[in-house]
Amino acid sequence: MRIFAQQGYHAASVREITRAAGIVPAALYNHFASKADLLQDLILQGHNVLNTRVEIALRSAGPGASERLECIIREVAQFHAEFTELARLSNREFRALPEPQCQPIIAQRRQFRVLVEGILSDGIAEGVFRVPLVGGTPAVTVIAMSILDSLVHIADWYRPDRIFSSQDIAGLYAEWLIASVRVQPNQRIHSTVELAGAATAVSAPDPGR
Repeated sequence: MRIFAQQGYHAASVREITRAAGIVPAALYNHFASKADLLQDLILQGHNVLNTRVEIALRSAGPGASERLECIIREVAQFHAEFTELARLSNREFRALPEPQCQPIIAQRRQFRVLVEGILSDGIAEGVFRVPLVGGTPAVTVIAMSILDSLVHIADWYRPDRIFSSQDIAGLYAEWLIASVRVQPNQRIHSTVELAGAATAVSAPDPGR
């Protein structure tokens, strides 16, 4: 994993990978058909670990959208602080894979983003979240992508010897990101029609998040 994380998929050679693992190249091919299959397996492991953590945590979260979104933010933030190398590998290198190995990973990432979108939509329906409108429709996809993008970058800068623990980081990000979408007590909730008139249309590509 370290060779992929440090050098990237294209620069990492099978010889370097097997040398770091203490095996001969032929031994690698007893388990994986190609370098691409090895990287796909590593990345899917990372995604599966995160998904399992989120699923377990959501079972104990409250039923409200705010509690569920906070739960997801905390788990994603803590994962990216605790497993920085695996997180960087999972978030950077999947697009370097050939399409057959890349597509299952994109599907998983899109499914996770859709989960966040659904919680944002629930929060809007509950009257606890407020997000900008695009063409009269709440821009939950853009907001979900923004939330997840801010979380994955924790792995780029966080180090365990910093003053903040991974739990501290999870709490800070949860407080900040929830506040960015929460309806404030003195904030008037405008109707869709009112907000649509003031909305500025924006578009963003789907990064498979």
